[in-house]
Amino acid sequence: MVHAGAVQLSRIHGRPDDLDEPPDSVAFLGATVLAASRMADDAVISELNYFLRLREVLGVDVDAGGQTTRPVGLSTGAEEAFWQSWNRWLNRKGLLATADRGPEG
Repeated sequence: MVHAGAVQLSRIHGRPDDLDEPPDSVAFLGATVLAASRMADDAVISELNYFLRLREVLGVDVDAGGQTTRPVGLSTGAEEAFWQSWNRWLNRKGLLATADRGPEG
């Protein structure tokens, strides 16, 4: 998922052959949730703090390109497709979707 200091999302796109298995992106999604959880410990909560925490969780150099920017290789909105895939998988299993885009800011 991270190679040479950059996020490599191409390795986790697509669905597994076995529909009983969760999407290949589930570990990445877990990393984003962990980063958001760690961000809650910050005195000032902002999108900038989220990217700092995400860089830490992914093991990406927090100083490369500026610590408050998206990690290299993670373009704006790239993670949305993974959340949609996660929701589709949950629905196929008869479960409720857990990801919601939320309000536009």
